[in-house]
Amino acid sequence: MSSAQHGDLNAAAPSSGARFGCVLADSGYGSSRPFRQALSARDLKWAVGLPRRQNVYPPILALIAPVAKAGRCRKCSDRLKVVAEPL
Repeated sequence: MSSAQHGDLNAAAPSSGARFGCVLADSGYGSSRPFRQALSARDLKWAVGLPRRQNVYPPILALIAPVAKAGRCRKCSDRLKVVAEPL
């Protein structure tokens, strides 16, 4: 499903008068970052399924490459810390 269709679904539920405490979605919707971001932008609580191979990290997590202790230097050991994208 395209991100435009996800946006239409996000906008349609509140305008129809539907009220809910939490949005639940399967991995088809959960794999769409625009869908998850739209739910968060509307201050909705949500839980979605994810495909087995997809990883999601909290925004406070910083991923860093390991530094080689001995032997040949790794090509990526001098990279800067990278902050994970917010959901």
